[in-house]
Amino acid sequence: MASSSKGAFPAAGQAGNPPGAALSHHTQQTKQSFTLLHDKNMLAPASASSWCPTMDLLALATTDGQLSLSRLEWNKQGGERENKLWSTNPDAPVTSLGWRPDGKVLVSGHADGTVVLHHVEDGETLHVSKPHARA
Repeated sequence: MASSSKGAFPAAGQAGNPPGAALSHHTQQTKQSFTLLHDKNMLAPASASSWCPTMDLLALATTDGQLSLSRLEWNKQGGERENKLWSTNPDAPVTSLGWRPDGKVLVSGHADGTVVLHHVEDGETLHVSKPHARA
């Protein structure tokens, strides 16, 4: 993950960064640099990720089929479990993630064409839209 003046964004696997690397972005006039904040081991590579536009939340889908929502401010003493708000294993792989503008609903798009709306506080499914059958 990386942070810039416009917010944080995933940086894992980019420009030689290891998976799960958390970086901070610094700008000085024309020189830019990144500082490693922490490193997080992941059991599977990320397939999609998205930062919440209004809160310090990161939605992350992995290639092993897990979808999770975590807080940006990792608790160094408590570990990941205290910061993961919820996780689920959808029926189809997640191919895209997005947010309602107020940040209270996470939208996940799936390989089978399904779109699911999740409540951010508990992961409750608010709505599922399945693709139409072909005629």
